[in-house]
Amino acid sequence: MRDPEYIYYRELFDIFKAFTTPKLKRTLEDQGIRYMMDSKGKPFCLRSSINGHLTGVPETPPEAPE
Repeated sequence: MRDPEYIYYRELFDIFKAFTTPKLKRTLEDQGIRYMMDSKGKPFCLRSSINGHLTGVPETPPEAPE
């Protein structure tokens, strides 16, 4: 079972549209996102560290027009 608090490299590839590990690491570093490496050199990070960087997922629901 995976810990939902962590986002592993396969999901990070999809989120940031980076399909190689070096490009994903560069993207994370350019955006100032702190990440860790697993034993195979693949990045993973805490979900809370990328909350502001996710696109298409609003953190607060939009208000209804009046």
